[in-house]
Amino acid sequence: PRANVDAILGAQSLELWRVGGFAGFLDALIKGVPEKLSAKIDFNATVLTYAKETLENVVVSIEGDKDAIRVKRVATGLPGQSRLLFEGVIFPGEQGAELGGTLALEALDLRTLSAWVFPSRASAIQSYWKGSRGRLKGQSRFTLTKDWFGLQDLQYELDGAAGTGELIHNLGERQNLDIRLDAKS
Repeated sequence: PRANVDAILGAQSLELWRVGGFAGFLDALIKGVPEKLSAKIDFNATVLTYAKETLENVVVSIEGDKDAIRVKRVATGLPGQSRLLFEGVIFPGEQGAELGGTLALEALDLRTLSAWVFPSRASAIQSYWKGSRGRLKGQSRFTLTKDWFGLQDLQYELDGAAGTGELIHNLGERQNLDIRLDAKS
């Protein structure tokens, strides 16, 4: 089956995404859950269109209520012959919705995936990144709030070289990016 979330949710979902980003979208999602509603959703689509992007082999399994949305499994194919898997929980925080869980990613073509993730930098990525397309496997604990996101306990393998690390991106008034990568020999 095919599903077009843009057509189902309309322009309002895209506007939430544009204004508040992913954290704003999550905040609106959890605030929109009616007080006495408890739901379980299992969704599979061969092709899913959202925000004009096409994702393949999408699996979503969630359950929740006003207090928390438990993400049992979100798995999807991405550009660059990539696959993403997430499991976690969305809960209301003092500053807005918070998301925490585990994230795993495998990309056979990291160059193509990078250009898709950073569309404003796609031409620069394609012009400077020559040679190996990059093969990445990684898994990490993942946290997202309105003000920051982080990858903690990151374990990765890039073109066969393994390592560990951490990434913290402050999205607040004074934005900064802190990355620590330890390559194993």
